[in-house]
Amino acid sequence: MKVHSKNFRNLFYSQLFANIGDILYIVGLISYIYTITRSATSSALVPIIITIGMFISGFISPYIYQFLTKKNVLVIFQFSKIIIMLVIILTILHSNQILLIYILIFLNSFFDGFTNPVKNSMIPLIEKETMIAPSNAKMNTMNNTIQVGGWAIGGILLASIGYINIIFFTIFLYILSFIFILKLSEINELKEEKKSMIASFNSMLKKNISNKLSLFFNISTFIESFAHSVWIAAILLVYIQSFLNLNVIWFGFINSLFFGGMIFSGILVNFKYDIFQKKSSFIIISLPIIISILNASFAMHKLIIIALICSFLYGFFDETRTIILNSKLQNDLSSEDITQTYILSNMVYSFSFALSTLIISYIVDHSSVIYAFIIGGLSYLFVWILGMFFKKVLI
Repeated sequence: MKVHSKNFRNLFYSQLFANIGDILYIVGLISYIYTITRSATSSALVPIIITIGMFISGFISPYIYQFLTKKNVLVIFQFSKIIIMLVIILTILHSNQILLIYILIFLNSFFDGFTNPVKNSMIPLIEKETMIAPSNAKMNTMNNTIQVGGWAIGGILLASIGYINIIFFTIFLYILSFIFILKLSEINELKEEKKSMIASFNSMLKKNISNKLSLFFNISTFIESFAHSVWIAAILLVYIQSFLNLNVIWFGFINSLFFGGMIFSGILVNFKYDIFQKKSSFIIISLPIIISILNASFAMHKLIIIALICSFLYGFFDETRTIILNSKLQNDLSSEDITQTYILSNMVYSFSFALSTLIISYIVDHSSVIYAFIIGGLSYLFVWILGMFFKKVLI
């Protein structure tokens, strides 16, 4: 039986506690902001501010990474997030400065923008090559499980202990995450010649454009975001209520099966990764055809049982492709190139997901929700075409 390294276990638990905290504090602050303002719009600004913070950090992170090891990036910015939470507590207790809360939310997500590319690029540095795919599978399964359960747990905690105590609990989780980060071993890294902030950002862009695998990954990320935005709660609720004419409870079933498929994929790849690795070219290049059909199928019928099955299959296939594609990146690229790729990927996804959400929401409001799923299907069709164009670097 193959065992994960001690460093991977420390990274895994650090991200486990940090990710739970990230969801819980959002639940707490959305509740707090709505309680103070009685405005749904004010509460809805929270995820938008988070997206902006993570996007802007991408312009600065290539410059910052020149001076810090990957471990130090995690140490410094996770500690900074603990400080941010403490300031949020003081702000809630001593004033109702909503603007200051927005600024602190921005800073917290801004710091996340530095840690996210690093934690993704660390896996090939702390694991053997044969363990990269199962490590990605385990990380993704953990993240998806938290996405499924975190909001439910957040709602329960909100009702039982209130938003202030949720923030205190978040601080506790952040501290646990920080402790596990401190337990990570230092990794020897080759540092390039120091560059200015603009030069380092331009260098990051050039590396992503010149490296065909990185270029494919980021273009694919941009296109796929148009399919992913179809699956936000607002679009699914319209689909359930106006197209299928069903009770809103079915929204929960579709959403749960979607995430269930993702979690099942992570578990299966973790235990049978050698089989999936052998089929990696098919999974990365050709699987988007199947995913395209699954998305488009939602516009072709009004049978809830088929919608439930397709939700599970979409979650399963999309997550399988994500794990295998990330594993290929981490196997084929150097440590420096992996980090640069994930920096741009985070920026691309933040921007394109926000853009595609606005576009698809507008289309749904002014026509029919079925066009959202047709766009989702076409998006994956374009990803397949893109894969055929980049076939040489993907096989």
